[in-house]
This record gives sequence, C-alpha cells and structure tokens, in this order.
Amino acid sequence: MKAALKQRHYAIQSDITRLRKDLRQAIKAEKHGQVNKLERQIENLEREKRFYASSVSPVQFANGFVLNGKLLEQFVKKLPGMHLEAQFSVDGNDIIIRHDKGSITLYDLSDYYQGLKMPKGEDLLVKLGITLREV
Repeated sequence: MKAALKQRHYAIQSDITRLRKDLRQAIKAEKHGQVNKLERQIENLEREKRFYASSVSPVQFANGFVLNGKLLEQFVKKLPGMHLEAQFSVDGNDIIIRHDKGSITLYDLSDYYQGLKMPKGEDLLVKLGITLREV
C-alpha cells in the first residue's frame, strides 16, 4: 500500500511540474484566461497531493469508510487514560470520536483511496482501545 501511495504522490508531483512549466509559458504569452485555469489546476493538485504523503496511513472499515489512521493515532496519544467511543453518522460520511472532554469528527476519504488494499479500521480501533458503537 505504501508503494501505491508513493507512486500516486510522484505522479501528482509530475503533473504539477508539467503544469508549472505550462503556466510560465502562458504568463510569457500573456494568456490570462489560461493562467487562471492553470493556477486552479495546480492548487487542486497541491491539495490532493497531501493525501498521498508519508504522514498518511489510510484504514478502511467494513462499510467502506476510509480515514487517516496516523491522524487518529496522534489524536489518541494526546488523550492518555480517557475512555474513547467511536460512532458513524447516520449517513455514514463521517465518524465521531468522543472522549471525556469533547469529540472530533473525521470525514470519509474513500474517494482518494479507491482501488487500494488497506488495513481494517476496526483493528485499529481495537489497538487504540476505542469502542465502536452502533448507529
């Protein structure tokens, strides 16, 4: 899975490099409409690229929901000794992790990781000591 994420990251970076080259040419030719279009495409790819960085470790639940496992691990690490519960929203587009002092909502990232084989999210919750409640 890490190799697939790295490969996608490099492909996006390659697209960004190509678009920046096109952007420089459009600026020199003073094609303002094309400049704006290329800048938006670069911004979108830069935003998408972060989902394939090494700091991301996606996990998938049985219902198809995908979240960043590393982010969840970092969150739990900051809450030692607290009772944690997770519950999917009714529509299944997010998961709410509740603890004694509040909660955090994590959104579904499955659109970014289609076709990748990922570890099971339920296993991560067990490892982190989070109880999964039914909707």
